[in-house]
Amino acid sequence: MKRAFLIVAMFPALVFAQATKVGSDIVGAPGSKPKASANARINKLDTNQDGMISRAEAAGNPKLAKAFNRIDANKDEQLSREELMAFKDKAKAVRAAKKGTTAPAN
Repeated sequence: MKRAFLIVAMFPALVFAQATKVGSDIVGAPGSKPKASANARINKLDTNQDGMISRAEAAGNPKLAKAFNRIDANKDEQLSREELMAFKDKAKAVRAAKKGTTAPAN
């Protein structure tokens, strides 16, 4: 009986996990133009799939290439996901401060 209850109790969680996994690369409000998630954009730029964005890979995105030196916190000529996300969060906070609001927490 306990085993059957556990299976029934876990089923919705498993279904939800699969459903969110399927759409995890697309974000945006309903009715708006779908936008790729940050991870999907990073994966697209990471052409050699080493988990880092080199300067050559960043050249595929002019805005990223221009900001490369500001994003590369440890100056190793590679952008990690952590460096990219930290830069994104900092930029979001700056925009929010200019608007006089606070940036939403991730």
